[in-house]
Amino acid sequence: MIRTLLFFLAALLVAYVLYTAWLWSARRRARASAGTPETLRSRRRQALWTWVALAGLVLVGAALFAVALTGGSPPGGVYEPAHVEDGRVVPGHIVD
Repeated sequence: MIRTLLFFLAALLVAYVLYTAWLWSARRRARASAGTPETLRSRRRQALWTWVALAGLVLVGAALFAVALTGGSPPGGVYEPAHVEDGRVVPGHIVD
């Protein structure tokens, strides 16, 4: 469970890393051109959360797709839940 959660959090973190790389690149381009910092700042404010949210949603969708392809029980198996047998707990498992 924790692995799956970390997988989704990593996908969202990638969106923020990509945004930071874009921001760094945009600042370099603004310094090289005659653009004013105020213009760049206003454009950045308009697009910041929209693009980060969209990138995060795309990455979470890709992560869910990857988990759907690689996770789950083997075909033909039946899940037997955890139970107590002779005073000891038998963990849940897949029975063919």
